Amino acid sequence: MLKHIVISIIFLIALISGSVAQDESLSMTVSKNPVPVGERFKLTITLKGGQGNIVPPSFNGFSLYAGPSKSSSTQWINGVISMEVSHSYFLVPEKIGTYTIEPASAQTGGKTLSSNELKIEVIKQSDAAANSPRNSQPASGGGSGDCFVRMYSNKSKVIVGEPLVVNYYLYNRYPRFDLEQHEQLPQHSGFWKDDKLVQSPSWNQDLERIDGKDFRRAHLATQVLIPQRAGELKLEQYKAQVAVGNRRSFFMNRMELKSNTLTIEVSRPPNSGKGAAFNGAVGDLDINVSVDRSDLDVNDALNLSVRISGKGNLVLINELDLELPDEFEVYDPKIKDKISTSGGGMSGSRTFEYLVIPRYPGDYKLPPIEFQFYDYTEDRYRSISSDEISIQVQGDAVLGAEGAPKVIRKEGVSELGTDIRHIRNKVRVQRIEGEYFPGSWQHWTGVFSPFILLGLFLIYKGKREELDADLIGTKQRRAGKVAARQLKQAKAYLDSGDDNMFYTSL
Repeated sequence: MLKHIVISIIFLIALISGSVAQDESLSMTVSKNPVPVGERFKLTITLKGGQGNIVPPSFNGFSLYAGPSKSSSTQWINGVISMEVSHSYFLVPEKIGTYTIEPASAQTGGKTLSSNELKIEVIKQSDAAANSPRNSQPASGGGSGDCFVRMYSNKSKVIVGEPLVVNYYLYNRYPRFDLEQHEQLPQHSGFWKDDKLVQSPSWNQDLERIDGKDFRRAHLATQVLIPQRAGELKLEQYKAQVAVGNRRSFFMNRMELKSNTLTIEVSRPPNSGKGAAFNGAVGDLDINVSVDRSDLDVNDALNLSVRISGKGNLVLINELDLELPDEFEVYDPKIKDKISTSGGGMSGSRTFEYLVIPRYPGDYKLPPIEFQFYDYTEDRYRSISSDEISIQVQGDAVLGAEGAPKVIRKEGVSELGTDIRHIRNKVRVQRIEGEYFPGSWQHWTGVFSPFILLGLFLIYKGKREELDADLIGTKQRRAGKVAARQLKQAKAYLDSGDDNMFYTSL
């Protein structure tokens, strides 16, 4: 028994000493060198044997395309626990030449570590490399080379109001994988957006080959974006939390994946060809105007529907200017949308429903409604209009005091028995004499009566508990009640002349 204890202690000491004996180091590597100009490559800063704050160097001569992405791993080999933390950056060289990347640094264990410096040779890009599929792919902004997220846009140049579609995909080669968090999509300043998050992403059956490696791919989310202003608008990084591991590793490593960023060039529609009927509508659209009735009486209501349908920025189309006869009273429209978003953009219809009330009889012609939009597929403005609508109004107009037709404003709609009651903007509340409740005796009785009843209940409860605690007194009181009841019964027998029952009851 003592032998086993000694062996266990020796093993534990060896384990601790082996764990502590691990050296700390900081290194910096790149995925390739030399690098063609304009081609992305990955720079990785690795801290081994400890944990600390990694400070990257300045990347003079290079553009930061994405990053940093952070990963960590812990291994136990031959009694030694090794820890490793990595930060990865994706860089793009701007000009041909030889560049020096200064050492990175890290603060760990009260001391400062420095990495090696790197000399990167940037060479001319050959035509074959420029046309390769690898170069045309967006770079990963997060994770290792075996797990990353990519963002794709179906357009890189649009005009204000032109929808574009952004998709987010996850690529992975690890056999053990867990997607922990991907619920927050980027806001993308300057865009109206519609998010469609895939709640349970699944891997595609077919593998996708990237840089000579086969990856599983999962669709994470889709965004339909509509730019609101002109300029170079940047699409922010998409972030996801994952845990990955190999088949032989016991622990899974957690990583924060960051996608690449994209820049969208947004321009304004040209001024040439723009008319007064243009209100910002963009796409391939159509207009239809209809009424629910064309023959009605004075002061009856009809519904006028203006429907804009097609493909474009439907959610941003405002109500159109109506040129109706002065004899018609028009109320603000109700907006009804039947709009769907998909990988092809935005399509459907937006309908403006106006409530119109004719105040005078006659035959009226509702003029066509002009509508202009910018068709980005044909790069020109298109003007369309609705058909003319005939309305017949029967009956007599409401006459004023001098016999002239009286103009009925919105404030007077409630005066008509068959019409719609207008909402009152001001309501006056008057006090009714003799029936003023606040401050009356009924009011104060209702306020204080619960407290009075509660106090009486507490007094009764206290007295009851005090009497129940006196056992002898309680028995005497109960015996007195029984004796009084029996004497009362005996007196009744005595008064009735029943002597036998009188003595029996006693």
